[in-house]
Amino acid sequence: MSRKHFNERALVFLILLVVFVVLPFSTEAAVGLPGNIQWRATAILLDGIDTTEKYSIPVKEAVNFISSNSRFKVQFSGEVFDIPHTYTFYDCGLGPQQCVVVNKWDLDPSVWEAVRTRDFYMLLWDTGGNAPLQAGGTWGVADGVYKGGLNRPYITIPVDPWWYNNEPFEGFDSRAAQIMTHEIINAISSKLEVEPYNCLPLSPDAGITYAADYEASRLAKLTDDCYRKYLELNR
Repeated sequence: MSRKHFNERALVFLILLVVFVVLPFSTEAAVGLPGNIQWRATAILLDGIDTTEKYSIPVKEAVNFISSNSRFKVQFSGEVFDIPHTYTFYDCGLGPQQCVVVNKWDLDPSVWEAVRTRDFYMLLWDTGGNAPLQAGGTWGVADGVYKGGLNRPYITIPVDPWWYNNEPFEGFDSRAAQIMTHEIINAISSKLEVEPYNCLPLSPDAGITYAADYEASRLAKLTDDCYRKYLELNR
């Protein structure tokens, strides 16, 4: 047999080996991952906000979006508190110390004592006539809420600005849901980027600006290895 024909037959054998042996193992590894890997979160509802319009409607769409575009399933519980809080003032375009955020230290310590240990938290609040610093923000693990022996990320969102509404926005049925989705993904990313997971940041592909595509692109960065690490360390 000539060397040429031998090499061709060897090449065909190697290709078949990859198709019938290697690929099934790779596919099996991905299939073995569940599609409903649990994250638990608590929303802390302040200032007597409308719990349906400001929380229930947008959070339902936000968690459904994440479930549809990843293997993660986020389960929220909402808790209402009528305990007064303070604001943290920041410099902004309006001038020095003119814009506000409600941060973890602005809540009475009894609030944090009352809530259960969760993977992350979300604060929903009224600006009280102050200008909000931003549409929403997320504090990562390093600056998170200490519960259950670990720092937990937390989200903070003002719900009375004009843009926080349930009107359609760039692929979302609710613009409030888009804001929530963005911050929930930030919270997930902030936890997975650090020890013991060390996953890649959930950054979008370059050039994407349309909101629904932007957030879906971020979730697409979750790898099977990252899912597997999270499963193994959160059984």
